[in-house]
Amino acid sequence: MRTLLTAVTLAAMVVLTILSVSTLGFFDPGDFGGILWYTVALWALFVLAALLVRRVPTRAAIVLIIAGSAVLSGAALAGPPSTSTDSARYAWDGIVQNGQAQQGPVDGVSPYTYVPADDALAPFRTSWLFPAAVNDSDGHPQCAESTRVERTVSLPSFVVICTTINRPQVHTIYPPGAELYFAGVRFFVPTSAAYWPFQVAGALLAVGTSVALVLAMLRRRINPRWAVLWAWSPFVATEAVTNSHVDALAALLLLLASLFVARGAERSARP
Repeated sequence: MRTLLTAVTLAAMVVLTILSVSTLGFFDPGDFGGILWYTVALWALFVLAALLVRRVPTRAAIVLIIAGSAVLSGAALAGPPSTSTDSARYAWDGIVQNGQAQQGPVDGVSPYTYVPADDALAPFRTSWLFPAAVNDSDGHPQCAESTRVERTVSLPSFVVICTTINRPQVHTIYPPGAELYFAGVRFFVPTSAAYWPFQVAGALLAVGTSVALVLAMLRRRINPRWAVLWAWSPFVATEAVTNSHVDALAALLLLLASLFVARGAERSARP
């Protein structure tokens, strides 16, 4: 019965995740509205599910943990990023590095060389990252009214442009390891592919971390049910998958590094 109740609670989380991602749109700081209630409901269900799984037999719990991580990650793919535009910068940095210009492949450019708004990178400006400005009744260029799009100017021409990249006048802040990840993800998709490539990559990272946690806990005879704190967390689904933050890669690498260090310590402690 507890296995069934846990699965039903998990299914409710999946439904709420899909609804929150697909119906709320991009977050408006002036209107917390539905996002607040969805968040409260998801965390309440998460706490309930985490408590219920404590009483589920170990094998069934492991299956639920891994399957739940995969299904929740899939649910988080139901719409574009909802509270962050960071993955637009990830995509831009990857496109520029890979030399994926609109007129055809060219030599890649270091993302540290130019800011996104620089005219030198105009050949890389794809329509979803740089939507066209529209002239108003007075002939002034305007950007779509969206919290995801901002108005800026191209440099050094000072032509008004619209972009979904945050801080387009600032050089990228991401370290080389992150930039390799950006280039790797974007290498396999066309420039027209918008947010989903990094969302899929984030889902794979989230599920991979769940699996690594379960295996590590089993090896060390730790209750594997503790892995739900990552695997079913609404925060992980939102930030690692929907918003595609590169921190998910850092989390997995830190976990693997910690496990390797711990394994080395165990070996050196043996007589």
